[in-house]
Amino acid sequence: MKLAKKTLLATAMLLVGGGSYAQSDCESQCNWYGSLYPVCNNQVDGWGWENSASCIGENTCGDQWGDGGVVNSCGSTSTSSSSSASSSSSSSSSSSSSSSTSSSSSSGGSANPNDDDVNTIIDENETGFCSVAGSVDSNNSGYTGAGFANTDNANGAGIEYRVSVPAAGQYTLGWRFANGASARGATLLVNGSSAATSAFEGTGGWASWSTESTSLLLPSGLVTLIVQANTAGGLPNIDRLELGGGIIQSACDGSGPFAGASSSSSSSSSSSSSSSSSSSSSSSSSSSGSAVIDFLPPSYGNVSVHDPSIVKVQNQYYVFGSHLASAKTNDLMQWSKVSDLVNVNNPLFNDVTTELSEALTWAETDTLWAPDVIQLGDGKFYFYYNACRGDSPLSAMGIATANSIEGPYSDQGVFLRSGMWGLASEDGTIYDATIHPNVVDPDVFYDNNGKLWMVYGSYSGGLFIMELNPANGFPYAGQGYGKHLMGGNHSRVEGGYVLYNPETNYYYLFVSYGGLGVDGGYNMRVARSRSPDGPYLDSEGYDMANVKSDPALPLFDDVSIAPYGVKLMGNYQLNFSEGSTGYVSPGHNSAYYDENTGQSFLIFHTRFPGAGEFHEIRVHEMLMNSQGWPVVAPLRYAPRIDRNGTTNTAALESVAQQELVGNYSVVIHGKDISASIKNSETLSLQSNGGVSGAYSGSWSFEDNNRFTINLNNQGTFNGVISRQWNEVSGEFTVTFSGLSNAGVAVWGVKTD
Repeated sequence: MKLAKKTLLATAMLLVGGGSYAQSDCESQCNWYGSLYPVCNNQVDGWGWENSASCIGENTCGDQWGDGGVVNSCGSTSTSSSSSASSSSSSSSSSSSSSSTSSSSSSGGSANPNDDDVNTIIDENETGFCSVAGSVDSNNSGYTGAGFANTDNANGAGIEYRVSVPAAGQYTLGWRFANGASARGATLLVNGSSAATSAFEGTGGWASWSTESTSLLLPSGLVTLIVQANTAGGLPNIDRLELGGGIIQSACDGSGPFAGASSSSSSSSSSSSSSSSSSSSSSSSSSSGSAVIDFLPPSYGNVSVHDPSIVKVQNQYYVFGSHLASAKTNDLMQWSKVSDLVNVNNPLFNDVTTELSEALTWAETDTLWAPDVIQLGDGKFYFYYNACRGDSPLSAMGIATANSIEGPYSDQGVFLRSGMWGLASEDGTIYDATIHPNVVDPDVFYDNNGKLWMVYGSYSGGLFIMELNPANGFPYAGQGYGKHLMGGNHSRVEGGYVLYNPETNYYYLFVSYGGLGVDGGYNMRVARSRSPDGPYLDSEGYDMANVKSDPALPLFDDVSIAPYGVKLMGNYQLNFSEGSTGYVSPGHNSAYYDENTGQSFLIFHTRFPGAGEFHEIRVHEMLMNSQGWPVVAPLRYAPRIDRNGTTNTAALESVAQQELVGNYSVVIHGKDISASIKNSETLSLQSNGGVSGAYSGSWSFEDNNRFTINLNNQGTFNGVISRQWNEVSGEFTVTFSGLSNAGVAVWGVKTD
């Protein structure tokens, strides 16, 4: 069952495609991390991108990103975050910083506020010194204060500090230490996220003291600093931490990773914790009742797969996309490429150019569009492929099968065709592109009763659904093109995907409106039905079968379709003091429901503000609001895991009402289909239930993290509160996501 860089040359335009009549083999030839940077010159006609791409590899030197990315040498690219594209839109505080005296290059922070002036020193057993995985000793001379922190000789042993930072920015921190003859390297963590490394070279003796300085990007407010050994020898002896720029010590809460590690360290931690208050909202830790959770920061590995369709096999997730690209992951965060490009070297087929020659010949093309893969009852994997000419709906769809998810696949034949101008179509009538489908973008799924279905279509006559024979994967005879679900008259609707949710007993039909390019206004929408073959209705009860362009208006009439369907996400940018993050033309999604955890996920490709046509996969969690509609978490998915081992699901997921009070970066997605980017505004949730800032209104907190916010002139939004990972600030933070009765989404990410 299917569980349910920007281009470095100013003249370059990297155009990629899959759905909306878009083709280019330049897409995956762009090696973001290497020395091959293609220049793709594509022309545009009335349908979309033509197949006229030319790619030129070129070695490049120097800082040409304009966003903090640095090319260290010809063909060697260094990025400061895990996301290659989002470095222009998300400047994460967890980016690496050179140890010693070199500074990290982050575009999000201000100039170093402390100007290297030390005004705070934290010694052992003083406020701000929280705990040590070891002891505070005094058996070597030359130390200051009460002694020095002596960690256990173990990888991961460390020291925790708590400070108050007056303003986000770059700060220089210094550790006074003594070492033996060998270096004892360490990782520096800010609010639980790896931020830099320090070498801590040998000083020649345990009474010979030296100072090592490191520049770090710190957020404002209460900050937890950890220096943690990355060798089996533990840390050197640490005498004190030196800080400047107005940073002051802060009382510890006694909950850090090394609290209670030894009698001496725990006593110093507990003595200062008596005066502390909960500071969960300004760090990666959160407080739920009496439990304090220190969330484990995530790690990402990114790939480019356009139009990703997801399927899970055992403990591995796979996505398959246009141009025969595919990737896999076991955690929805660390992705690795499996295949790419329609050529003889693609491992999914022995030779796809001959194996699928019937479809490629019919469609007069040399590439493939968005596929879908599903495992049927016979244990085989069924690869639903499709090829399209691109400047017309001349397309073919077929099935290939394999015993392994990674192939090799063998063709079983073409079963649908479109674009046969002046000839009889699959339903026996003369093909008409305004009412008949373009046979691309398949999604095959089992319904709750075990029946097999396929939804498909793009632009042209819209989206259709057919019942399939589960014995062989082909459609039952006599259906023609199947039942019409939505779209028509060349409306820009495509990429249908159906997900059943057993908790609500609804089938959710996800689609993408607009054009997939950076200027196309691609956005994701959803409608729902009690039956897999519809009718699918939006939040206002409108039957999506009636959503289509006006034939009296120019081609690709967006005005007629924009008001309908629940819009989950479009172009946006969330702005924070440390930087920003956002998406451009996110869409052509698939979705996944985890039967074990009850979690739902949205998987899609997206471009990024200021990054041209470069795109990557993104995964966001979906949460169900009180009205039975999925709302999308505003930030990229990261599992909520307590580094200290807490497995209490309720404690990990819950957010206390008092945590909601504060300032938020807020985006209202609207219902438009537009290339413009919606920039966030500032909104405050007040303790008395009021709303101030960019909008006025009221809010209320309900059971099960449900949330209602009324914004004057915008309506009432029914939403869900959740804690999500903010890559920009490097912490888990409180967020809300809601939908209005008009099908408009609002997102909020807490900033303080």
